[in-house]
Amino acid sequence: MVIGPLSEWVSAFAEILAVCVALFLPYYTAHRASKARQKKFAASIVHLTEVAETGDETARKELSGFLNVGFLISNNSKEQELITTGMEILRLLDSPITQADKEEINRLLASIKKFA
Repeated sequence: MVIGPLSEWVSAFAEILAVCVALFLPYYTAHRASKARQKKFAASIVHLTEVAETGDETARKELSGFLNVGFLISNNSKEQELITTGMEILRLLDSPITQADKEEINRLLASIKKFA
């Protein structure tokens, strides 16, 4: 049995490697893009919540709009979890904010910050 020249083996290995990269690179790129979008979602929710907590009605409306649009464009469970937590924060911001509400908002913000 003849195993052939080394150049053919190197060529075959390079071809297999190229096929593997071509197959898995799109998945890796999509995963990285999803992680980046999660971080942006989390940072936006945290920022808008902190501004809305001071009583800024415009920030509360922007948070509401952001969460509604985010719900429509989110495509994985972690983004959905962020949006759901943001909706809970928005519900707390809609009523007059008590000290218990502030503590709950801070707890929810802490859970969102783990994504950022």
